[in-house]
Amino acid sequence: MMWPAGAAFYAAVLCGIWLAADDPKPYPDTRETVDRAQAIAVVRAPEEYTGEAVPPNSSAAGWLHFEVTELLRGDLEATVSIPGTLVDYDDFNEAGVPYPESRGSDACYAYRYRRGGTYLLLLRRVGTSWSPYWQAIRPTNEQLLSGYEGDPWYRWVRDRTRSDPALGRLEPHAGPG
Repeated sequence: MMWPAGAAFYAAVLCGIWLAADDPKPYPDTRETVDRAQAIAVVRAPEEYTGEAVPPNSSAAGWLHFEVTELLRGDLEATVSIPGTLVDYDDFNEAGVPYPESRGSDACYAYRYRRGGTYLLLLRRVGTSWSPYWQAIRPTNEQLLSGYEGDPWYRWVRDRTRSDPALGRLEPHAGPG
């Protein structure tokens, strides 16, 4: 039996992702992750927590209300609320685009967000809420460079959402307003 080598394998085991012995990859590739997102939005992180209690067993410090600044797919309100931890430093993904894995040093999901930072969220409905925490180890909530229109990750995801009409997704448009 041959297992995938490297950190991705160990992260997959820690995050409870089951690997088939003949599966060369422990999780869907980045294209599949983008294609499966029900909503994709550029958001701005808040400066403070909301004060609401976070879900049990969460690594997050509190609920964060992100302002939606641009919507690439789906239908969202002007804000998206997700559990997270605010930090005072950048946490950019250092890999090449398309990112093979999530940013940062959090184990299964990246819960850290720079205060006031800009992020590209790949969201799915989990229960009654939107969440970027639907696929472990994947780049579902990446920090973008300021002036994000030139950010390589933003451009790659934007172009991916426009390029495949078979996905049956909405064309990009301005955020709520």
